[in-house]
Amino acid sequence: MRGRSAALLGLVVVMLVGACGATPSGTGSPATSAPVPGTASGTVPSAPGTASASAASSAAPSPSPAPLVTPRTSDLFTCLSQLQPDPSPSPGAPIEGQQAVDMGAGHVLPGTAVTYASCPPATGKHYNSAGLGPIAPRFYGPDDDVIPQGWLHNLEHGGFVVLYNCVLGACDTATLSQLRTLAATFPASPRCQIPGGALSPVIARFDQMQAPFAALVWDRVYFQQTLDTADILAFWANVGETTNPEKFCP
Repeated sequence: MRGRSAALLGLVVVMLVGACGATPSGTGSPATSAPVPGTASGTVPSAPGTASASAASSAAPSPSPAPLVTPRTSDLFTCLSQLQPDPSPSPGAPIEGQQAVDMGAGHVLPGTAVTYASCPPATGKHYNSAGLGPIAPRFYGPDDDVIPQGWLHNLEHGGFVVLYNCVLGACDTATLSQLRTLAATFPASPRCQIPGGALSPVIARFDQMQAPFAALVWDRVYFQQTLDTADILAFWANVGETTNPEKFCP
């Protein structure tokens, strides 16, 4: 009896072992879990909306922010305020700019510091010395030292000044090229017919204003948010040599 029981027990053990080691029907190796599409076998996919550590480490770095332009200043002049641009003229209306703050027209010795009540100044104290005021009419680059005491004397004689503001983005290569061309092709003055390059234009950097560009005659300012040299020349043609206190022709 005991021998028969032992034989039965052995048979049961053999059957259990065979069941545990069996493979699914139609295969010759133990079953393995299939890989998830888009992942390597044996890896766990990242949760939706997240990146794996390796992907994050290989991502391209974010571009650095553009450097801020430092306003060009001078110990020789101070602006107490900045003239606010008027709304653009109605389409078809003559371009005449806006009234500037009247700050007189006195001469001061070269090297004298001047405080202007409003900038860009289209009137005010200025130098009266050869080469310092009036200054040579031409294009001045962003790194040239040009101050109002010089070009205000050009305005007093009926000259024309165009200012550009590097802080507000007016110093890119294309814009500076347009301004150089304006200086090189500037026409004769509208009333006295003074040749371009004799007194006008002075084109210079000036950061103390509320627009990227400003065109000036004595006592008037025409602001632009986008450079338009045709409109600048229209302003010159409309009001040039009409407001300056020192006239060169009747």
